[in-house]
This record gives sequence, C-alpha cells and structure tokens, in this order.
Amino acid sequence: MPTTPNWLLPYPALTDTPDVPRDMQALANRIELVAPVLRGTSLPATPVDGQLFEWVIDETQGIQWLMRYNAAAATYKWEFVGGPAKQEKSDPEAAPGTLPTYIANGPPITIPKSGQWAFEYGAMMFLGSGPGGIGALLASLLTNGVAGGRGLYYQHPNGTASDCSTVEQRVVAKGATVSVGAALQSGSTGSTQYRWLRWHPIRVAND
Repeated sequence: MPTTPNWLLPYPALTDTPDVPRDMQALANRIELVAPVLRGTSLPATPVDGQLFEWVIDETQGIQWLMRYNAAAATYKWEFVGGPAKQEKSDPEAAPGTLPTYIANGPPITIPKSGQWAFEYGAMMFLGSGPGGIGALLASLLTNGVAGGRGLYYQHPNGTASDCSTVEQRVVAKGATVSVGAALQSGSTGSTQYRWLRWHPIRVAND
C-alpha cells in the first residue's frame, strides 16, 4: 500500500485488493501517530504501536512524562521518551534503625504503574559516635519497607556530616510504597536530614 510523502498516510493502489475496513484502519492508525500528542493523567487503554502520549503526573509542578507505546516490548510496553523527574523531599531530622533493620525516613511515594523505574536519592548524613571513633550510617531505597539495591554507605569520624547521594534502577509493582530508609552500624549513633528522592519511569505496563 503506498503512502503520502510527508505524513506517510496510507492509501490503496489500483492493484490492491479491495478491503475498506482494512484500509480505513490503516489510515486511522497512522493519523493517531501524526496527530497532536494527546495528554492526560491516565495512559490510553487501547494504544497503537508507536503512539506518543503526554502523561500528566503533577500539573501544578509542571511534571509530565512523554511516553511511547512499543507493541513489540515483552511486558512493559510504554517507554519513557522524556520529561523532568518528579522530586520529593523530607527535611526533618530522623533517627535510623540499627542494622539489619532500616527505618523509612521518607519521603514516601506510591508507584503508579508496574515497571522499571529510575531513582536518584540522597540525604545529609550525621554521625554522632561509633566504635574506635568511627561511625557508620547506611541509607537505602525501601520498597514496601524492604531495603535493597545499591544504597549509600557513610563511614567517617565521630561528629561529622556529609551530603550523600546515589542512583539506581528498580522494577517495582503498581501501588508499592518507595521511601528512603536508613540504618546505623551496631555501636554507632547518628541521623539523617534533608532527604530527597527524584524518580521517573523507564518503561511501564498499563496496569
């Protein structure tokens, strides 16, 4: 089936077999791709391959993610094309747990779609005391309260503080709570403050 030179709109040639529903569907699907990008707070329920959609996450802060539907993807068919990461923060000083127990110090977020997500997080980490004058404080991304991934390890002389941050990717289910958590090495004292978390999708399902 030939197409127009600019927008690649399909049209039947004289040699094509007559099939009006097929030809109309091919034309309609192509128009969906070249029409102005739709936007909304929910991903379309019946997308077509290659469709772009502006997923509005926070209208007040101007956070929207441009997503593209990839029908050939195995599980997570909506792929992130671009947009600013959403940022959360929690400033009050908070006490960590003691290894192996992490306490969620925030800021908590709820994952809107199952899929692979990119996270960047950090905090001001304070050490009060520790064995031999050296304390150790760890921070990790918690999923439903469970630590995992790369995490942060801060080991310094007693009475010191530093800004620490890291990045990681993680597959997370829809509705899961993600938060920054912290834990002290046994015998150490300390706290976290000015915790922050930036996040955006890499690829997600339409669940």
